[in-house]
Amino acid sequence: MLHLDLKKCNVPLDTCSSFGYAAEYTIRRGLAREVSRGEMLENLARSKELGLVLSVYQRAQRGQALNLN
Repeated sequence: MLHLDLKKCNVPLDTCSSFGYAAEYTIRRGLAREVSRGEMLENLARSKELGLVLSVYQRAQRGQALNLN
């Protein structure tokens, strides 16, 4: 899942992603779109090329995980 439209930094917005319940929630509300495994791997490779640092935020009680670059 990649986030759509809302951007508050100078990094490409599609470098941020969510997984599990957080992904389902944002997709249902039109704030994100589902992506394939291949597209996600390409996104991670591009993030690395841009020199972005992987930062993971996880909430155990609902299985939410956010990947912020």
